[in-house]
Amino acid sequence: MGLTLKIYNYQTYILILLWVSGMVKPFINTYLGNFDIVLFALFVACVDIVFQIATKIKVPSKEYLLAFLVILCLYIYIAISLTFTKSGFYGYEKTINLAPNLVFFLYSSSLKKINMSLFVKAYCILLIPLAFFFIYMKSIVWQVDNESTRIFKDLRNYYLSIGLQLGLLLILCYYRYRKVWLIALVFFLLIASSARAALLFIILTFIIFELIRILRVRVKKNFIYIGSVSLLFVVGLVIGFKNKLMPLLATSFTRFYVLFKGGGKSSTERSNFNNFTSFFFR
Repeated sequence: MGLTLKIYNYQTYILILLWVSGMVKPFINTYLGNFDIVLFALFVACVDIVFQIATKIKVPSKEYLLAFLVILCLYIYIAISLTFTKSGFYGYEKTINLAPNLVFFLYSSSLKKINMSLFVKAYCILLIPLAFFFIYMKSIVWQVDNESTRIFKDLRNYYLSIGLQLGLLLILCYYRYRKVWLIALVFFLLIASSARAALLFIILTFIIFELIRILRVRVKKNFIYIGSVSLLFVVGLVIGFKNKLMPLLATSFTRFYVLFKGGGKSSTERSNFNNFTSFFFR
């Protein structure tokens, strides 16, 4: 899984930089020193957008500009909601963190050519090792007391970011590579990340996509056979290594149990904020 450094692939590298910058930022700041990779990625993307427009290589279409206007209106609404929210500093922080999405969307309209194979390879090389590290450290953070775990305690709350990225990678791997081992690996990491919303969203996405595909194309016998064998193989691995896998998955199972039971601090707080907003607009 090698990477190619060619000038016509530069937009692919800028896109992957934008894609993962928010996820890797806290890890870079914690282990390598203060460097705002998100601002750096935004700066690089903005320079390329200006270059594309100035040289008329790629100018956003009217449809893209209209979609951008809709997203901008949504962002304005979010900013207005700060006047009545009870979230306080958290609300302002979230609003600021959403702003880069405007640049992300604009940059997608200035893309001339994307090497998807290169994109997925770079995505795997960046995300999978980081996910392994995060899941392992999360599984021992309350069991081992040393400098590494003490430093990591401030990073354990970024499981949602890791889970979201793993979910997106799972979709790309499934529909781009079709490599069973890679799909199974990413799916395992997604479960172990404890990101409930990401996992549920990905499962729902797959169900919808596959229903559409089945309605359009007849299911091939070979696909069913390969899928069945792969499922048995994965189940066998889980049973064979359950003593090592269960500590990694314990937190995830607990969080999903709390979700379906109807409790949990994070779910309760979000429900309370939603009820407050609904009351405000009555």
